[in-house]
Amino acid sequence: MVGHTGIYDAAVAAVSATDVAVGTILEAAQKHGYVLLITADHGNAEQMRDPVTGNPHTAHTTNVVPFLMVGEGLKFKEEKQVEEEGKVKVGEGAEAAKKEGEEELDPPALCDVAPTVLDIMGLTIPDEMTGRSLLAH
Repeated sequence: MVGHTGIYDAAVAAVSATDVAVGTILEAAQKHGYVLLITADHGNAEQMRDPVTGNPHTAHTTNVVPFLMVGEGLKFKEEKQVEEEGKVKVGEGAEAAKKEGEEELDPPALCDVAPTVLDIMGLTIPDEMTGRSLLAH
């Protein structure tokens, strides 16, 4: 929650503490053969000041957040994407997507996290879920 204060030094300290904690968790996960996923539902610490007013920016941002995965033998799909009219076309490249009529997909989003976790666990992704697994098979 420190990002919501708009206090830069507090955000730097929080990110540093989180980095140390994630390092400890990563070491344990690797030691025991676990998969580690790291993501967030929004950004905030990357924009601490309103660019127009210079005042503290304390609200969520809509900036892209990372989705990191560490685990033996697992990879995210290496989709080449091109944005066109608000949609992302997925395929071997922009021209391939246009010419071959590849499926149009929304960019990876928060709704894809749970299906990806279920896929890692080897469980069925329920039809009710709107997201998709981001794992390469």
